[in-house]
Amino acid sequence: MPQTEFFPFESERYQSDFEGRHGTDLSGSGGRPLRLVDLEDLKPGTIARLSEEGWGYPPVPGTEALRAGIAVQYPGASPENVLVTVGAAEANLIATTGLVAPGDRIAAMVPHYLQIHGIARNLGATVDEIPLRPDRGWALDLDVLDRAVGEKTKLIAICSPNNPTGRVLDTAERAAVIAAADRVGAWILSDEVYTGLERDAGAETASLWGDYDKVVAVGSLSKALGLPGARIGWLVAPRAALQLAWRRHEYAVISAGSFDMAVAEVAFDPAVRPALVARARGFLASGFDKVAALVARHPNRLSVTEPQATSLCFIGLGAGVGGADFARRLREERDTLVMPGSVFGGQDFDTDGFVRITHAVAEDRLERGLAAIEALLN
Repeated sequence: MPQTEFFPFESERYQSDFEGRHGTDLSGSGGRPLRLVDLEDLKPGTIARLSEEGWGYPPVPGTEALRAGIAVQYPGASPENVLVTVGAAEANLIATTGLVAPGDRIAAMVPHYLQIHGIARNLGATVDEIPLRPDRGWALDLDVLDRAVGEKTKLIAICSPNNPTGRVLDTAERAAVIAAADRVGAWILSDEVYTGLERDAGAETASLWGDYDKVVAVGSLSKALGLPGARIGWLVAPRAALQLAWRRHEYAVISAGSFDMAVAEVAFDPAVRPALVARARGFLASGFDKVAALVARHPNRLSVTEPQATSLCFIGLGAGVGGADFARRLREERDTLVMPGSVFGGQDFDTDGFVRITHAVAEDRLERGLAAIEALLN
């Protein structure tokens, strides 16, 4: 069998190598996970209902009740537009492999959770990068967007709210992405897993679904709904793209788990989902203030742009300091795990001068982690 080049998923490889091995972990991408008893408190009878759940094969695209609960979140969508997947990771995988072929090009923002980039490159496609500019508060570079999208572009990959920066695309940026896609007939793969974790307590970030006829929107239970271990994600798409993804879903996993989908149905109950979002947002209230205070004590060595959403902070380390080396020293000298910025950067836009942390962990853990960063600086 001939050997082919394979591009590993660097951020997940990093966490596979180091997660669970350090006393203080600020490397996570979500908040504080729910317990089953928390769902029982929000919807009494949940435990009794789940205890009666059978372990048979569930419907391959997801249960009708769950697909309906998800569709409600996307104006104009119906259950027939929804495919339930094993996490957003599977949704990204089967959407990309369905829409991108060898020799195609995709345009993708950086920094970003680089799964879609890697999938496309492993398919034999070329990735044209569109940077978020740190000197502009992580705004999308619209000039590069225009140059990056050409006749061979089959897919534009965006992530809003963004991992790792917490940036939400503004109205002009959304319109520019849609115009670029429409100009060449490209699909937009919109990673929206952080919707609901807006820090201003206002309305949730609007999906790109419905603003353009070739959008695949991806979501997950993992972030705002606090259920990462359930491994339930979804994609919302027009029928043509959904069918392409569905055929690949059958090859990959057949279906998500029946018990996990039953939990997800509870999470999407109209009385439960708003409470879960409010709970997750509550953990965002004070954490960033502690990060900002650390940065303020070291204005010549640290920088951070306040995230509009998510529990994430992308902290700049100053000239000449590499994020990979800084993260290594934190692990080895301070027993503290953070994410090096390099795993979110691309081929053309270097993000090694940053580290990503989460600030929505327990207060004592956050304080230990920030103290470790400050001690290493000193």
